[in-house]
Amino acid sequence: YKVGVNEPIYKTSKLDFTETVRESRSLTFDILSDVMLDFPILLNGVYQFYATFNGEIYLLYNQPTLSKTTDKLKYKYTTTLENCYRDIENIYMKDFLMGNEYYNATTDFAFNGDLQQLVYRINANLQHQLSGWSIVIQEGYTLPEKTFVISFSKQTIASVLKETFYDDNKVDYDVTGKVITIGVNRTVIDNIF
Repeated sequence: YKVGVNEPIYKTSKLDFTETVRESRSLTFDILSDVMLDFPILLNGVYQFYATFNGEIYLLYNQPTLSKTTDKLKYKYTTTLENCYRDIENIYMKDFLMGNEYYNATTDFAFNGDLQQLVYRINANLQHQLSGWSIVIQEGYTLPEKTFVISFSKQTIASVLKETFYDDNKVDYDVTGKVITIGVNRTVIDNIF
């Protein structure tokens, strides 16, 4: 609570967390206030509201939903913060290589190569289009003599990851913050107590 003479009183509700793998994660909560609040999303290109949860940053991408209540804290803002996965859901995979090697901005291309080469190609996209993003292979993870033969046509980086790694090849990955990790091992819990 924040109490003062002309200051608003705030209260937040319990936090709901969507724990997902290979998808966007979110935090949802209500902010209750005695006065109407302003939620500017961006100021000079910087997101203004964020939370850190389990070591990951969650941003406010959309205005909270406002409703009125009948108690002293009469304004209720249902607020959802999302992790950075949303960035790769909105950027198309393009035919980039890093450096001065090869540059073609088309979203239609084919790829034939191993895991290291594919990670290199995705990193080229991330570094060219999104600041601070990278893709890495989990230390110790190997894929026995796998050649990826794939083609893309107007697909986002998120959909390329899902289709190429998980759907077609059952290679697990996770996105935490702005790092995509290929070859994540998930522990199966089969002993419930």
